[in-house]
Amino acid sequence: MTWSSRNTATRATHLMLAWIFLLGACTPASITTTPATPTLGSSAEELIAIIEVSDPSVPQYDPKSAAYAEFPQAVKQLSSMGNDGISELGYAMSFPRPDAYLAGQALLSYPTDAIETTLPGLISDLHDPRPGLRRNALIVLSVLDGKSSCAVGDIGPLLWDPDPSVRSAAATTLENITGKDLVADADKIAADPFRPNSIPADTPEGKIVSRARAWWTSEGSTVKWHPRYGLCDP
Repeated sequence: MTWSSRNTATRATHLMLAWIFLLGACTPASITTTPATPTLGSSAEELIAIIEVSDPSVPQYDPKSAAYAEFPQAVKQLSSMGNDGISELGYAMSFPRPDAYLAGQALLSYPTDAIETTLPGLISDLHDPRPGLRRNALIVLSVLDGKSSCAVGDIGPLLWDPDPSVRSAAATTLENITGKDLVADADKIAADPFRPNSIPADTPEGKIVSRARAWWTSEGSTVKWHPRYGLCDP
């Protein structure tokens, strides 16, 4: 399951709400005038409509729009409204904008049992060609500890990732999930993981991940890490 295969009916509802909220109910007179500038909404649906303007796969995608600029505040506001928007935040992590990590940062404010519902998308993100997204997905997975055990089979190969920060994040995430001593204390992810340079780079290669690589080769890769209904087994 990937973010792009989310429930069709839910996705269609979001897109319809996006059009209604962003374009407004046009009167004959307003059709020939400049559309109203979108503002932050008071409901989860309105905030989701703003966030989805940053999604290149939807018709209303517009990097020059006011709604696109409101992405950071909409993410923050949505995360304060309970669990209703958690799926949207997990999806927004993958948007091609430099501050998409804010959606991942917002995810960390939720209880782990709520974050766990985003596991299928996070696992899909581990295979994305963008190193920043792979790293951000690892950061979120790292806080779930054993709850994300079904992701271990996807994380292990990232110990050999071309990006040095992804390699380091993979090692710390594996340590958190498995309880194994795989990373020296000085090389662990910082308390504020989305802060720039919070993840020490594995340079020269193997400096941080050598212990994790040895464990993966001899033990971790032989274990059957598998999902059930898109989530992890207890």
